[in-house]
Amino acid sequence: RCVNPPARGARRVNPAAVFAAFIRRDVRIALSYRFGFASTLVQSLVSVVFVYFLGHLVGSRAASGGSVLRQGYFPFAVLGVALLGVVSAGLSAVSERLRNDQVTGTFEMLLSTATPPWLAVLSGAIYPLLYSTAIGLVTVGIAAGGFGMRLHTGPAGAGVAVAALLLTFVLFCTLGVGLASAVVLFKAGVPVVPLTTTVFTLLGGVYYPVSLLPEGVRVLSYLLPFTWSLDVIRAGLLLGQVRGLELLWLALSTAVLGPLSLGVFAAALNRSRRSGTLGQY
Repeated sequence: RCVNPPARGARRVNPAAVFAAFIRRDVRIALSYRFGFASTLVQSLVSVVFVYFLGHLVGSRAASGGSVLRQGYFPFAVLGVALLGVVSAGLSAVSERLRNDQVTGTFEMLLSTATPPWLAVLSGAIYPLLYSTAIGLVTVGIAAGGFGMRLHTGPAGAGVAVAALLLTFVLFCTLGVGLASAVVLFKAGVPVVPLTTTVFTLLGGVYYPVSLLPEGVRVLSYLLPFTWSLDVIRAGLLLGQVRGLELLWLALSTAVLGPLSLGVFAAALNRSRRSGTLGQY
């Protein structure tokens, strides 16, 4: 059964227009709190400095970590930290926005519009995810411009890295919608996002190569789409290589898990409507 069935003769909603409207709203809100921009830039600078000196500590030991790591520990870790920030934002943005709408009493009003529920909720997470992606790019820019990090600028490597980033953007944003089902049902967030971020940090190869993990744990690492995405981006930007198989698995994961997550969220909305608890917080 449809969560919010469209009325007959209703105009078809343009997703691009909805995304643009939400982004304009969030940009205006963000501009009214400009200290947030400055603090985020400082955090990016601090993280780059931390990784820079950590790279000096690791030194030549990085040579045993594989071809990507042989380009230097500093670019290896910087790309890992930048992508981890994007993924964390994708997983948490929807839940945080939805919970805020519940508390302020605007959640039911949002769902009563002609916009499909999944699109309305997903649109609210676009700006935080775009912002985190921009911060990740700024972090890489600081590392390249201020600390001499070298990237491979060939068209093939850069193109595949952009493709992997876009797929990661879509995948983890839709997974964030699925995780937001807990907010709809239980009126509170669950500690899934911090736990997932910790798992990605430990198993995804953010600060060290996956090859250093024990064999049994390494298998779990290779099952994570985050690991595939990070491998593709690193190989493209540091070596100019195209990891076609991993990019294919990432695309297939996005095609399967994305609609599945949206379906889980729709089911949670239906259940909350039937129980009469949608407006509770």
